[in-house]
Amino acid sequence: MDAVKAWYVLARAVDYTGLTLFAGGLLFLAVLWPAGAGHRGARSVLVTGWLLGLFGTLAGLGLQAAWAAQRPAGDFLAWDLLSEALDSQFGRIWFARALLWLLGGVVLAWLLQRGRAAATALPWRVAAGAILLGLLRTTGLTGHAVESTRPWLTQLADFAHLAGAAA
Repeated sequence: MDAVKAWYVLARAVDYTGLTLFAGGLLFLAVLWPAGAGHRGARSVLVTGWLLGLFGTLAGLGLQAAWAAQRPAGDFLAWDLLSEALDSQFGRIWFARALLWLLGGVVLAWLLQRGRAAATALPWRVAAGAILLGLLRTTGLTGHAVESTRPWLTQLADFAHLAGAAA
């Protein structure tokens, strides 16, 4: 079971890296450098962040289910495990997180197609902001912050920490 835990920790690290690149990149383009939306390097950072976040979240969901059921890491896509995981609070939150990543793909596609025009458009900024708030918030709902004696305070600190790291 140590192998499953190691893969799960790796999936979380991939997810965090994706969140940092995606959230930080969107924030940077929306606030500081809208013209960068047409820059190849900036686009690569966003696409990489989005892919890492989406795959890290999906893998983390399956690996958490395998770890909880004490099954091998290779079972992380087993439907019985996934359906059981989706009945738990962790599973529902991570499923919502996966949906947020998919919506993030829509925002990303909008930016890739329209460049600076998207980065300066109020609807794009609102959509990107809402998705980023959701991604940052769902991260703290399943981590160590919820296990504290003061969960609201630690979740607020966790949210601020993640937002600051991304920025």
